Amino acid sequence: MSRQLTPIIHHFQTVRPRFLLKQSESLDWLSKSHCIINKEKTDSIETLHLKRRYSHYGCSEKRILERGTEIEDFTHQQWSKMSLFNLSEGRQTKLDARMDFYKKHVTRSFSELFESSTKDLEYLIHVTCTGYVSPSPAQEFLTNRGLGEVCDVLHLYHMGCYASLPAIKTAKALHRDTQKKITIVHNELCTLHFNPWDSSPQQLVIHSLFSDGHIKYTVESKDDKAKKEPAFEILALNESLIPESSQDMSWRCGEDGFIMSLSPLVPQKFNHYVETFLRNWLKNENLNWEKIKKEAFFAIHPGGPKIIDNIQESLNLETWQISHSSRVLYRFGNMSSATLPHIWEKMLNSDEVPNDSLIVSLAFGPGLTLHASLFKKIT
Repeated sequence: MSRQLTPIIHHFQTVRPRFLLKQSESLDWLSKSHCIINKEKTDSIETLHLKRRYSHYGCSEKRILERGTEIEDFTHQQWSKMSLFNLSEGRQTKLDARMDFYKKHVTRSFSELFESSTKDLEYLIHVTCTGYVSPSPAQEFLTNRGLGEVCDVLHLYHMGCYASLPAIKTAKALHRDTQKKITIVHNELCTLHFNPWDSSPQQLVIHSLFSDGHIKYTVESKDDKAKKEPAFEILALNESLIPESSQDMSWRCGEDGFIMSLSPLVPQKFNHYVETFLRNWLKNENLNWEKIKKEAFFAIHPGGPKIIDNIQESLNLETWQISHSSRVLYRFGNMSSATLPHIWEKMLNSDEVPNDSLIVSLAFGPGLTLHASLFKKIT
């Protein structure tokens, strides 16, 4: 019989997108792009009106400092020289062009994430909800490095912002069954699916919130750690679809790109459901929810500032419990499935999170799907 393994998460590594834009710069570009599409001057009253609408509906620079993107178009306002968004011509960018762009820049990110070594790759899980290319950049990268027959690849695609937790659940099971080291890679190019042609309130929220992100990390046995270093023990995971919520958030393929819909009722429904979900789940794990709620740190996927604020209020959490989530949103924006791993990476390397601390993670996705995990930090 195989030995029982205590699975851990560690070895986080990030790659920043090529371009980092201040939030004020992003909102200025987006506001002016709408005017270009509508054949109006960028210094018109309409630009000012759109900036005010972004401030009203979207995320201001007070909540997000800067966001990363792989798309150079967002860095300048020479509207006739855009490489991806044909704004001055009024033509939307087709899905195949977006997927060509996705493949090129995800391939580059793989080279940077594995720049030091690929010799310890045994099993790779590739996570994304912003690209569909087959064979995938993960498969082609491994083949080009001569690892196509050595390292298996599993794809977890189009699950949305909460996908890191199903990835952890899958990696835990694969490690138990194969005793292999599982490497998880997230590549999210959220800005690739922006639609400057649409200035509806829900799109203004999306345009001001999402950004690109790349991160990898490892799931393996606690006993396999090569040296003493911080890690998270995986204690428990759980998932639920919130009743009567299937119309509140969606993520689907459209003719010109992926299309997201987002209801203003999302924060309210999460707040109404989340504590009951956590209490019942932890009770089934023979754990004391009230004690954990007072003592644990919370890694909350920042679906938006209101998500963090409302969950803090509804669970009566202290600021120190949710501060890493707020910081990651401020520093990076919402990187879809890559966001929660960025929060884990910050918590794992933070002196503010002591050894033996419990971490409750909460992530949300289309459906509305709510996924949670319980980790313990160890050194």
